[in-house]
Amino acid sequence: SDEQTTLTIERDDSSLSEGLQALVDAYNSLRDKADQYDSYDSESLQKGTLYGNANLRSFVSELTRIVTQDVDGLSGPYRSLQDLGVSIDGEGRLSFEAEVFTEALAVDREGVEALLSATLEEEPAESAGETPVVEGLGPRLDSLLEGWLSPEGRLQTIQDGITDRLQRNDDSIAALQTRIQAERERLLREFYVMEQTLARLQSQSNALAGLVVLPQSSAG
Repeated sequence: SDEQTTLTIERDDSSLSEGLQALVDAYNSLRDKADQYDSYDSESLQKGTLYGNANLRSFVSELTRIVTQDVDGLSGPYRSLQDLGVSIDGEGRLSFEAEVFTEALAVDREGVEALLSATLEEEPAESAGETPVVEGLGPRLDSLLEGWLSPEGRLQTIQDGITDRLQRNDDSIAALQTRIQAERERLLREFYVMEQTLARLQSQSNALAGLVVLPQSSAG
């Protein structure tokens, strides 16, 4: 075009805000499901499918700890999701104020990015040989989910254990059915022998009943 065109390039933080809102929504949805599966109705005495399950409670506890605790080792003012407008209520549900998040980005964008996604190496202490690593919330969540959802993760281990237990139960049922069938056949054989014996006894009884008693002859 021969006409002058002005191109303005600006940051669009809406996707970041939407992503954090999606994280909050996913967390709340998971907590709803966890509460449903781990529920108990004292009136109807109905239990959830995973009521009292230690693995479910352990996962929820680990996840809640990640999204609510501070990330140690960060130098900026933003060290937890609470500093970015995410709060938690008494029932364990999260809520998000996008305005607080937008303001935090304006104040210290690098600090917010470090909190959410960075993997940083701290300066090692003089007496320490290894460099400690500071993980943001994103890498921590990835690590937690990887530990649970990978092919060798805890969820697969639980599923394998359930499958193995079901297989053992099936084997026990099959063995018991075999024993029951063998016992049934033994009892049938014994019943058949007893029936034959009773038939012979009945035949002998009928024969005895048919005998004619001869009168005794009197002497002289």
